[in-house]
Formats: sequence, structure tokens, C-alpha cells
Amino acid sequence: MSSRTKFRLLALTLAMTSNWAVGTAIADIGVYNNLRQSRDAILAQRARLQDAHDKLAKQIDYLQSQQDKVNAYLNDNDRSLRDVDRALAANQ
Repeated sequence: MSSRTKFRLLALTLAMTSNWAVGTAIADIGVYNNLRQSRDAILAQRARLQDAHDKLAKQIDYLQSQQDKVNAYLNDNDRSLRDVDRALAANQ
């Protein structure tokens, strides 16, 4: 094999290796960008879920306070009913 042919073969090999390396680097950048986009989408979804969670927690707190008030009214009602029942029993 002549030195010219060896040089061409070496140049071709280097060019192919260089193209492969550049292609791999571009693919790596593409994968990285896809992962970043996925991460951003997941973070956005998490923010929406956290907002929904916070709204539900506020609604639950409100409903719990309403239930506490109703329970207090029921307790007052039960006491009043017992008082009236005692008074009726005492007057028989």
C-alpha cells in the first residue's frame, strides 16, 4: 500500500471518527435537552398538583370548622333537651 493510500485511509478513518464523535455529542445534547424538558414539565405538573392540594386543604379546614360548629350546636341542643327532660320528670 502506498503512503498516499495510507494517508487517504487514515484521513477517511479520522473523518468518520470525527463525524461519529460529533454525532454522538449532538445526540447527547438532544437527550439532555429532552431530559430538561421532561423535568420542567414534571415541575409544572407538581406545581399544579400542589395548588390543587392547597385548595383542597383549605376546603377541608373550612368544612371541619363548620362541622365543629354544628357539633357544638348539637351538644348545646342535647344539654337543653336533658334539662327539659329533667324538668318534666321533676314536675310529674
